[in-house]
This record gives sequence, structure tokens and C-alpha cells, in this order.
Amino acid sequence: MKRILGLVLSTCFSVIVFSQTITEGATISFRLSGKYLVPKTNYTISGETQTGKSPIKVKAEIMLGSTTTEKFEIPVDPKGNFKIARMAPDKAGKYSIRITGADNKKSSSLDFTVASPGDLQALLYEQVKASVMLAFRGLDGANNKVK
Repeated sequence: MKRILGLVLSTCFSVIVFSQTITEGATISFRLSGKYLVPKTNYTISGETQTGKSPIKVKAEIMLGSTTTEKFEIPVDPKGNFKIARMAPDKAGKYSIRITGADNKKSSSLDFTVASPGDLQALLYEQVKASVMLAFRGLDGANNKVK
């Protein structure tokens, strides 16, 4: 992180002092085509970063727990966009993917789950069930306040 101090003199001889904090590194945002993936099926990683005039690549790292299972680079177009199709890991589990900028100063991460179709159905059912139960509790609470 750099701090820039400046001094500006106007024609009326007043002095303006400014301070600006600049965080080094290009910001990165990205998304996956799905949070839940079936083993060995295709998915897409796409995102945006800041880029200069020279061609750059962002670095991707996929981890299962704390173990890196795969590393690769993704080319970035002149507008700062990147996109790549990949095959989901063949081993079920909770994974994370980290994308790091070409300057190695900033990164962004997302989690995803690889599971068999039957397991995915159960995971999605549990998520929907939890959301519905939360909604019912809210409605019950509202009903009790109205009575």
C-alpha cells in the first residue's frame, strides 16, 4: 500500500494538502457457471480485471482443502475480461478456486462443490428446505405480532 501526499498552490496563495491511499495491484472479480458441479463435467470461469497495454494472464489455483489440485493461467483480453472452460475435478468434495492478478498482488476466491447427481439433489433439497423453514419462521413471527 502506498500513501501519496501532495501539495497544491492556487493563484490566491491558499494551500491545499491532500492524502490519497493507493492499494497496489489490480482488482479481480470472477464467477463460476455453477456452485455445484458434477464430476468431469464442463464449467466456465469468467471475470474482469484491470489491464495495461501489454497482454497479461491471471493465475488460477484450485484447492481441495489446503491441497492444490490444479494450477493454470487464463489469458486476459485488452478490455480486462477473461473466460475459460474447464472440466470439473473427478473427486467429490468442497473446493475453492483462487484467481491472482498478473502482478501477484491481489487475488479473489470462490468456493464450489463437486458431487454426484444424487448427492447434488440432496444438497439442493437441504438448501431449499432451510430457506423455506426460515421463511415460515418469519411468517409465524409476523403472525404473532399481528394477533
